[in-house]
Amino acid sequence: MTTPLKEHYLAEMTRFQNGAAAEAVTHIRSRGKSAFQQMDFPGTKDEAWRQTNIKPILAHPFFLTGETQTDDAEIKKQLALLPIGPDDYFLVTVNGRFSLRHSRLPSVSHGYLGGLKEAVAEDMGATFTDLLQRSAYPAHAFLALNDAFLSDGTAILLEENVKLDHTLHIVCLTGAAEDASAIHERCLIRLKQGARACIAVHHAAIGHAPTVLHTFVEEYVLDRDSALIRLESLQDRADDYRISRLTVKQKENSRLKSFSFALDPGKITRNEIQVELQEAGCTSKLYGMALNTEKKLLDNDLLIHHRAPSCTSRMRYKQMLNGSSRGVFTGKIHVDKDAQHTNSEQLSANILLSGQARMDAKPQLEIYVDDVRCTHGVTVGRPDPLALFYLRSRGIDSPLGTKMLSFGFAEDVISRVPDESLKNWFSAEFWKRIQRET
Repeated sequence: MTTPLKEHYLAEMTRFQNGAAAEAVTHIRSRGKSAFQQMDFPGTKDEAWRQTNIKPILAHPFFLTGETQTDDAEIKKQLALLPIGPDDYFLVTVNGRFSLRHSRLPSVSHGYLGGLKEAVAEDMGATFTDLLQRSAYPAHAFLALNDAFLSDGTAILLEENVKLDHTLHIVCLTGAAEDASAIHERCLIRLKQGARACIAVHHAAIGHAPTVLHTFVEEYVLDRDSALIRLESLQDRADDYRISRLTVKQKENSRLKSFSFALDPGKITRNEIQVELQEAGCTSKLYGMALNTEKKLLDNDLLIHHRAPSCTSRMRYKQMLNGSSRGVFTGKIHVDKDAQHTNSEQLSANILLSGQARMDAKPQLEIYVDDVRCTHGVTVGRPDPLALFYLRSRGIDSPLGTKMLSFGFAEDVISRVPDESLKNWFSAEFWKRIQRET
């Protein structure tokens, strides 16, 4: 159905797509526009969005962000606040556009690290063109917008057996000059056979734009025997909207360990992750920790699809909710009939720090084979009164006791971060916010 809002975005697409672009980019843009024309925006009548009211995003149109002047001092200030070590590498995007002059890149003779626009233009042995062409058809209208407005972002290719000796940070800064700005960004990553990397993706706001809609799509391919540690930190403005999608395709014996930390989610955040274990022997572990406050809505929608035998997966997502915040968790483990000897565990654990906070959790197992070991569970409740009583008996009052229990709850996920400096940074950032918000 055509509405004034759809007409606005279609007109924006027509203006945007008049410019020249690489053939693969043009294909994705056309696909996105075609998909958007056929779709309505998702709503609470759609099962996958039943608990997620996005009416505030649809209340008015967002306008594509053009080239904007960036404040170098503001960018340097933000970079200094992130856990970037003196020898770490970082790629910076500003409003979805790669900024070489703000980045620090390693010398990689066997691969590519840099901007997506340049990577596709150079074609890099067709690697990134192939990733774009194989990307999934948009599952909903927001992903169609990301396709239709595809322009830039980041791209990483590590050739066989290449190992990054320091953490690589992808810093995505949003700071549009005008209200109601839309930023559409993409990140493509491929690790070839035997490659190793630790990649931290940081989302942070700069400037004072009151409202931004940021769609962010990540597409990863992990080839045989490769290993990736992925960390994500989220520090949005209180009025921002974010729709993100991470897709990972894993080949034989590849290993993924992913951590998502929502330190400062925006007004509405929808985080989608889909992992396909396509060949035998894969390991995929997804961890998440969030502190949700005020009237914010944070929705995690996760799927791990076991397509091959002898794979292991873990899904452990936790959320602390205060104020009148809303949390949503939908997690599914899908095990195909050929995926014998699957070992999978799933947990959603949540603490309500106020009487007005609300959490909806829906863990799911869909299994089509007998020889598996799969478990799932969910907990939602207030801080343990017995633990609080014990702390009071030791002279610790209830407010401080609640903060200590909340921090211990978060540390269960943070302590699993392999990198010591990153682990310490996330611990300090969560403790700072727990002291302030609980």
